[in-house]
Amino acid sequence: MKKWMLAPIVLALLLPIIVLAADEDDGTVPLVYSGKPVIRSLHVIGKGIAVSPTNAMDFKIIRIIAGKVIVKTDNNSVVLKPLGLLFLDKEKYRLKEIDFGNESVSAVIFKNETEAGSITITRVHKPGAVVWAGSMTVDGTTYYAYIVNAIHPKMVLKPLKKEIEIRKSCGPKIVPVSPAEIRRCKREGGKIVTEKDENGCPLAPKCVKESQTTTTIPTTTTANLTTTTMVPTTTTANLTTTTLTPTTTTANYTTTTVTPTTTTVAPTTTTQEIVNTTTTTAV
Repeated sequence: MKKWMLAPIVLALLLPIIVLAADEDDGTVPLVYSGKPVIRSLHVIGKGIAVSPTNAMDFKIIRIIAGKVIVKTDNNSVVLKPLGLLFLDKEKYRLKEIDFGNESVSAVIFKNETEAGSITITRVHKPGAVVWAGSMTVDGTTYYAYIVNAIHPKMVLKPLKKEIEIRKSCGPKIVPVSPAEIRRCKREGGKIVTEKDENGCPLAPKCVKESQTTTTIPTTTTANLTTTTMVPTTTTANLTTTTLTPTTTTANYTTTTVTPTTTTVAPTTTTQEIVNTTTTTAV
């Protein structure tokens, strides 16, 4: 088996959590909880490269896994918390303060318990693959990150209905978002979101607050209506019925019978033939 195929498995084993079955992230925790951290859903998992924007040969292998995990808090309550791991070559980092958008992920990067930078990536659909692209800053160095999304049964990813054709090149790369900006946004009740334009190119990350969501409250207006009741009027027409009696006319026929007269002449040398004629006249 190739090494790159083992990467998602290794990442899952490195994450100190137990993977249990779950079809999708519904924002809830199970009724029965064993007390150990449990992966509820994965929003990004994959492997790629992190390239320096000034030197094409200065790059690192990047591996990432992030999702929502069921954990127990200090007061023994159970919460659903976004957590993740990031590897640059052999260096291991943790992801906290994570914001999962529809097609974007942003987080603060920690080395042990020390803040080390931040990452902002957005999902881009390419023929035959899904790539997470964006920028990150680690230990004072900025990189462009390109991560090929891996397939996992817990992955929260809507199926691609059709391949998206990029009609023009995207503009400048996504600008990094500082950890301070991520914290400020969360403190004000918002989250970092990277939207896309009509060509599928990512726009600059921005803080979207709940207060910016305009909710239109339907107003019920009671109108003074005048109701007119139409009483149906029944009109009875006096109809005259005329009965036509058929009249039979009998024609009287007059029959006239002509009786033939026979005359006998004594035989002589001359014989005269008498023709009988019967004539019937109809009147």
